Amino acid sequence: MTDPTTTDHEGAPAPVERFDMRANFEGLIQLLARNLYSEPDVFVRELVQNAHDSIRRRELEEPGHRGRIEIEVRRQDSTIVFRDNGIGMDRDDIHEFLSVIGSTGTGTTRARLEGIESDAALELVGQFGIGMLSAFVVADRVTVSTRKLGSQDAFVWENEGRTECRLSHGTREEPGSEIVVSVGREHAYMLQPARIRAAIIRYCDFLPLPIHLDGRGPVNTVQAPWDRPGWPTPEARDEAYRAFVNRRYPDIPLEVIPIEIEEPVRARGALYISDRRIPDFNTAGVVDLFVRRMFVRGDDPEILPDWAKFVRGVVECPDLQPTAARDNVQREDWAYLALRERLAELVVDRLIELAEERPRRFREINRWHHYHLKGMACLHADFREKVGGLLLYETNRGLTPLAELFETDEPAAEDGALQAGEAWRRSVPDWRPTPDAADGGLPGSGGAAPVYLFTDHESAPQFYRLAEARGWLVANVGHLFEEELLVRYARLRGASHRLVRLDASGASALFAPPPIEHAADCRRFERAVEAALGEVGLGHVSAHVRSFQPASLPAMVLLPPESEAELELEALVQQPWFMESLRDVAEEVLQQRDRRTVHLHLNFASPLVRALMDAPEDGLPRSALVGLLLSAAVNARNLLTTHTVDGLHAELLDLIERSVGGGGSS
Repeated sequence: MTDPTTTDHEGAPAPVERFDMRANFEGLIQLLARNLYSEPDVFVRELVQNAHDSIRRRELEEPGHRGRIEIEVRRQDSTIVFRDNGIGMDRDDIHEFLSVIGSTGTGTTRARLEGIESDAALELVGQFGIGMLSAFVVADRVTVSTRKLGSQDAFVWENEGRTECRLSHGTREEPGSEIVVSVGREHAYMLQPARIRAAIIRYCDFLPLPIHLDGRGPVNTVQAPWDRPGWPTPEARDEAYRAFVNRRYPDIPLEVIPIEIEEPVRARGALYISDRRIPDFNTAGVVDLFVRRMFVRGDDPEILPDWAKFVRGVVECPDLQPTAARDNVQREDWAYLALRERLAELVVDRLIELAEERPRRFREINRWHHYHLKGMACLHADFREKVGGLLLYETNRGLTPLAELFETDEPAAEDGALQAGEAWRRSVPDWRPTPDAADGGLPGSGGAAPVYLFTDHESAPQFYRLAEARGWLVANVGHLFEEELLVRYARLRGASHRLVRLDASGASALFAPPPIEHAADCRRFERAVEAALGEVGLGHVSAHVRSFQPASLPAMVLLPPESEAELELEALVQQPWFMESLRDVAEEVLQQRDRRTVHLHLNFASPLVRALMDAPEDGLPRSALVGLLLSAAVNARNLLTTHTVDGLHAELLDLIERSVGGGGSS
């Protein structure tokens, strides 16, 4: 049988006693103040916010009231003073709002206004009644002198971060408040006007009330460009946005993108394309986030899409929901997700607009950020589909949008030419087919229109000359991501085009074999050239007689397949993010390329080459034969390794000496 003295009326065990929870108030203040707020200067934001809301509440009582916030740094007595001419507080307000953690006049007023006047409610930037705690991040003591509008009494409230608060009568004559923050010794660095000024600009720049520091100001913008009622001209608007970005950020903006969004969220601000070089793909585009004009988070790396690494800016959105500490926003909230999508659309729309209406500016941005623009187009299908075709490639006709490379109406090569090229290709030593891409190779088929390209970036002059002689448009895709993007974009276009690499398996489109009746002469000439180059230490060069246009180009070089990988490795080694532990190994690999076989193609169609071929074998001057390699090196700078330059330089000096009668070898 259950003992009734130990059970309650529901049969549960009766409590031994009942009591209220207690708190170590001093410890609670320090815990909240020093862990809730991540930055010591955040107290500037919190106390200015309190002043702002106090002024807004007074404006509800006195329409037309002109609010003002003043901050004074008193280094002589280690205090920072915040003054406002807002509504102030009476005795009841002090007991309710300063002595009870979690209570706030702003919250009470907003709750009342939201059902009456929603616009007025939005003007209040406060959200939590614990902002005063932020002062104790840096303060040993906080003193509040205040007088409420319509009250005859003024009060002084003091707290040193302890349970005990002291309240006494004050002498303040005007409505409003003055908060004196006595800064502790360990935070004495905050007693620098420059530090407080930076905090005002960071946290409070867009508050529509002037904030004066040490009698000067206003320090804050007060009225951001997006808050102005109208502009006399579009140029004036653009200049105001650019001036704002120049004032707030150290970068030089390549392009400024105003943010004026109404649906599905409300947002204002400015994005800009930075002139800063973006070092690698681990970085992100960043934005300063404001909610109801108050700073919440700086350099937020998530609000912009992953591909927008070259974009910076500031966004003010009243629909975002701050966290309790107001140093971040809620990421799963509908407003955050909608804003992220709209900001991405703004960046894409501006890039499209620049490409169509201001091509010079678009070219400038492409040149500055080509690495990330093309890299992001490779990695992100949505960005590639919307912007990829606008990105510029170096070609023999200047910078050309990627989409225009596929607008050629050149017919496919004749079968006979392809067959001749295949026969020639099989005769080239160490030839390597184009490596297959991950999903089955380059797009297109033999019957599709060709898109010509080459990956040997430093050999651009020779490929441009070859293309011009045939009336081709050829793209230089030697930079990182360019060939990959071209391949991916080609797949979007279907099978109407095929990619032809002029420095790989597609080189059959460039060359034709010499007439068969000259085969013996060609082979003799090839041996003579190789022997002459070997005498000057260039025995790694393999000579081949081919026929190509223009005839004015006597020789050209195609680097072996290994060289392409070495060039990519060299580009990676030069990146600041390349692993230091692998740098020595990579550089050792690169040193081996000085002995790599180089294929020198001698032009049978060139009058100079034909004249040398017709000369008797014992009458061929070595310097002339070495000069053929030198002429190719002018158009293919990747040929000029340290080892190659030494041999060519010695032979060139010998030729100069003989030309002025100084003798030399023949």
